[in-house]
Amino acid sequence: MPLIQIILSVLTLIAAGTSAFLVWRANTRATEQREQQARREEWWRRFQYATELALDLDNPHRSNVGVQLVRAMITSSLAGRDELLAADTVLDEVLALGNTGNNDAEDDDADHHSPEGH
Repeated sequence: MPLIQIILSVLTLIAAGTSAFLVWRANTRATEQREQQARREEWWRRFQYATELALDLDNPHRSNVGVQLVRAMITSSLAGRDELLAADTVLDEVLALGNTGNNDAEDDDADHHSPEGH
């Protein structure tokens, strides 16, 4: 009988240790997931700010800073597929808006350099 009690005690100790380890591991993973989610949320908040800067057509300097920030942010490991698609859309929009502005500027320059413009 004492041998059975010793075996049961050892098995109980092993089960308790295994349970404690599994609970610790689950809590560690949950904490890591919460921290990852918080970092992704912060990434998104910064991306929104960078987007606002990039699309500021009234201030080319701010727009340039915003574009550079968006470009830097897409290298982050926090940027998933959806975030990269959003960044690509923003950069395409900035380029499209910039090209429209550049074409107008080029037309104005052409007028100033042509004989008719003088």
